[in-house]
Amino acid sequence: MGAGALIYSCLAASGRAEETVPRTYALPGQGTLELPVPKSWRSESQPSPAQVPSTIALRPAEGEAFIVRITSIPNPPQSDGADGDARIKKAALVLSKVMAPTAVEKDLPLTQLNGPTAHGYYFTATDKAPKPGEYLCMTSAVVGVGDLLLSVTILHQSKDAEEVQQAIEMLKEARLRKGST
Repeated sequence: MGAGALIYSCLAASGRAEETVPRTYALPGQGTLELPVPKSWRSESQPSPAQVPSTIALRPAEGEAFIVRITSIPNPPQSDGADGDARIKKAALVLSKVMAPTAVEKDLPLTQLNGPTAHGYYFTATDKAPKPGEYLCMTSAVVGVGDLLLSVTILHQSKDAEEVQQAIEMLKEARLRKGST
């Protein structure tokens, strides 16, 4: 990952920084996804056969306070530049409209996410009627990294949960390394 291999995320909610470690995830037929994951998080990759998206799941070291699910989807090569950004934004907007009827919030505005090689949009929704044991909030993101789209779902218990900001910072630093996997 170069000079940015080990970064510290400054978390506004808690005022503390957590060390990250570079982790790599093989994505069959797509390359290797590199993410700076908070050191205390455990991860599991659920590789899939070619032509089926791979999913990465990240959780706290103990318990189930949150889960971050990252699914890789091939992005058409013509998705560069303004056209690519518009397609990513549209995908995030469609997700927000699908979630709106079950959310406490009447409007689910998109927030832009930009990093050295990653860009995308995300929003957070609070469940109107969570069942016992379910997560109260969901943050959803669509992020372009090279010729790959990441569909991200973060399930958490409060809108200001620090793990959401950690996950967003991690996604900003996502990199795709091409090559056979």
